Amino acid sequence: VDPNIKVGGPYITHISGTDAKPIPDWILNKYKYFFANKHGLDFISVDYSVIDFNDSNIPAPEVIISKTDNFSKLIAQIKGVQGYNNEPFWWAEDYALSNQKNLSTISDDAQAAFLASMLNHEMLSGSNVSLRWSPAGDTSVTPQTNIQSLFSDPRKAGGGKPYPAYYVYKAFNDYFKPGTAIFSSTISDPSKVEIVASSVKTMIINKTPNSLVVNINGINQT
Repeated sequence: VDPNIKVGGPYITHISGTDAKPIPDWILNKYKYFFANKHGLDFISVDYSVIDFNDSNIPAPEVIISKTDNFSKLIAQIKGVQGYNNEPFWWAEDYALSNQKNLSTISDDAQAAFLASMLNHEMLSGSNVSLRWSPAGDTSVTPQTNIQSLFSDPRKAGGGKPYPAYYVYKAFNDYFKPGTAIFSSTISDPSKVEIVASSVKTMIINKTPNSLVVNINGINQT
């Protein structure tokens, strides 16, 4: 076996949890068994969606984005399981809604804001890798092709154009990459705004459907 190959698991789809406890006890018991019986583990592979695949009750985008702290809560739960040994976390799948057909009513900007908040919470939780499932849009799924993707369907004329989420992922790679010191911020209304700040860049995430004027160190920004 090539010693450079990294092997991870257990790649469990996390369902049936609550906002306070994204992973229910019956799934946490699977992690306990996995940690007790593993034979080598290079990373923990995780999969989570704020809205479950089979959930037909789709809330407004601002309600979905208010739940992105579930990503950091989920990591904290796994870290608390007996047998966890500081293995790194790789996000194999992470979504606002895992059923992509339900994205037809959610705008490109709302998807980008959700993914920005999601990446922020993954980063603050100590996650190491975040993979993007379906980075290319797909016209066979939704008419507007954007399924939490980075660029439009390249199989279609005029495709391959970046969605707003592309610039979110680029910003995290350029300004908030691993090893970057992230500054703490005081926010007057965290239900409306999140801030990600390094020594060279500040990202403001609008968690509402409306344009906001925010004051950053005495300067108004829209």
